[in-house]
Amino acid sequence: MDSKDKLKDILRSLIKEVVSEGDKGNLLNNRASDPKNPDIHVSGVAVYKKDSLEANVIRKFEDLIERAKRGNDWEFIEAMLNPKAILPHMVGALADVQRELKTPVMKRKITLMGKKVPPTV
Repeated sequence: MDSKDKLKDILRSLIKEVVSEGDKGNLLNNRASDPKNPDIHVSGVAVYKKDSLEANVIRKFEDLIERAKRGNDWEFIEAMLNPKAILPHMVGALADVQRELKTPVMKRKITLMGKKVPPTV
């Protein structure tokens, strides 16, 4: 096996690891952001405020429930729940951010961001 093949194998394994981790979203490191309602980057979609993203996901699920009750939109529901659709990415981003916010490092950052830091001269 030559070096090109080894490199290809390494890259394939790294790509599989990244994809399997399911990194669908993360917090933006934005000093101006409200620590209680941070900016969330949904990978491949957009940047949302946490409250706005939660409300958006809830609205989408409520719409899916209404469509399921009517019983005539099962193909649409299936499409919305497809792993490549936007809704699973939004839910995954919220879950990723929730895990990130629970880490001690992020708890400290949020505490420090919440305090008013006087400007340096």
